[in-house]
Amino acid sequence: MDVYRGSFACSSLIVSADHSATNGPLFGRNLDFYTLGMLDKFGLVTVHRPSGKHAFVSVGFPGLFGCLSGMNDAGLCLAVHEVFFARDGAPMFNPKGVPYMFCFPADARRVRDDRRGREAAPRQRQRTTILSLALCDRQEQRGVGNDAQPAW
Repeated sequence: MDVYRGSFACSSLIVSADHSATNGPLFGRNLDFYTLGMLDKFGLVTVHRPSGKHAFVSVGFPGLFGCLSGMNDAGLCLAVHEVFFARDGAPMFNPKGVPYMFCFPADARRVRDDRRGREAAPRQRQRTTILSLALCDRQEQRGVGNDAQPAW
């Protein structure tokens, strides 16, 4: 996923609780990418229950490691979106970076977790590519853009 940089056009939609008929936030996303004529036929929902961390679910397909879309048992949702160019001239690929689908902490409770000082979008990791995130929990919803490596 970090090397192939074409034909992705995924989107997210977040509706805050004060604009929702449910009185709670709504979070949705599509996976709009080149499927090789088969990936769209084999959706996979994987439940992870790591010891000492929040359980979480990841939505993807067989052979996908990490998380493109997910939600944990604390109600934190995230969706990863590819970025194809940067106005600041940031490189599109960093071979020394961490593959982006392994960069998000499954034990984060909220978009901003003040209790533990841990955010769902950690700023300290160098990633292989530039991306943006859609993040949503019961109290806060936001899109987090990438300005330059390694910041989100």
